[in-house]
Amino acid sequence: MPRSSTLLPAAFIAVGLTFAVPAALAQENSVPKDELARTLTSGAYVIQFAGGATLSFSNLPDGNLSSVLWRSSPSASRPMSGTGTGTWRIADDGKYCVKAGWRVAKNNNGIDACRMVIKAGDGEYLLKGEEGQPDWTMKRPN
Repeated sequence: MPRSSTLLPAAFIAVGLTFAVPAALAQENSVPKDELARTLTSGAYVIQFAGGATLSFSNLPDGNLSSVLWRSSPSASRPMSGTGTGTWRIADDGKYCVKAGWRVAKNNNGIDACRMVIKAGDGEYLLKGEEGQPDWTMKRPN
């Protein structure tokens, strides 16, 4: 067999292993459910979505959100914002769940999602998406 044909399968295996490692590390670094409950029971947070939009809110101990403010990405062709209300909870599987609605441009927009929380640094968390890739960040506002 020519050398080039034996290297190709090895390259695919190496690439597959490269993508498997972050998911395994993410699982190991996920914040345990009891720690999430202590950390997120109250306080202001900002979620930054992959596209640049942000959602600012405060978790209340009763499971409600207050001071909900959504802002579109600063690079949007028509920057917009909207206020709203919502709820939060920690699911049985340890995921942080947020459900919030806001009104922008006569449309009711919102979010209803649960994400695994991963410690990312000093007071910053990654909210891991369904595809297994961290796609949002969450931190306390400055």
